[in-house]
This record gives sequence, structure tokens and C-alpha cells, in this order.
Amino acid sequence: MSFHEAFVAARKDFGLADNPRGEGATPESLLSAWEEFANRCESGFDGYLDEYYNLLGVRSVLFGMLNSPRLIGYPEIVEVAYRTVQADRRVVACFDMDEHPDIERSGISDGTAWYWNHFPRIRSRRFAEELRRHYGLQGH
Repeated sequence: MSFHEAFVAARKDFGLADNPRGEGATPESLLSAWEEFANRCESGFDGYLDEYYNLLGVRSVLFGMLNSPRLIGYPEIVEVAYRTVQADRRVVACFDMDEHPDIERSGISDGTAWYWNHFPRIRSRRFAEELRRHYGLQGH
């Protein structure tokens, strides 16, 4: 079985829709989405709060992949780990780690992960307004 086939077989493990034809998210598309998220954080996140959380969900899927017994035996997982960590480093550099919003995340199985608990330091006016409205955070 190839890495891609193993990924397709494990889709439900990661909370992705089961698609036996292998269409939809791929390891490459997930990595690209996380790298694009890092780009957007570096330039000042300009999306909506729902979009932000969807992109954090991509990171959760990558976490699942990196810890999957179905995928760990494939050498391709090294590239997934490398690219994930490279983007993570960029994201962490953009986050305001001193800002600790008190947000209930009981509906998120891995809501304690670092990426669920911080926001980018640089924010578009629209995103800053959403954070102020929903969480009382004063934007930068």
C-alpha cells in the first residue's frame, strides 16, 4: 500500500470525510494550507474567525497524521513532519504568546494544543474587530 492509499484509509481517523476514491484533502493540500496560514499570519491575518478556526483544524489533522500508526511506517511522513514543523515555527513567531484568551474549547478534542490558544499579533482590522467582539481582545 502506498502512503497516499494509507492516508485515504486513515481519513476517518483524522476527522476527514470518508472518500473511497481518494478525492478531497491530501497530505500535500493539508501541508500547503498550513504553510499558507503561516504566510497569512506573517502578513497580518486577514480572514474571518470561522476561517481561522478551520485553518487550525488543518493543523489538528496534521497532528493526527504525525501520530497515526497507519502512517508512521512510511518514509513520506518525514516530509510531512518537516514541513509541519517549519510552518509551526513561523506561526509561533507570529503569535502573541502573552495574550491568553479564556476560551472554552470543550468541543475540540485537542483544544489544549498551543495553536488553539493564541492569535496572531498582527491582525487585519476586520479580524481584530471579530476578536474584540467575540472575546474582548484588544487588537494590535
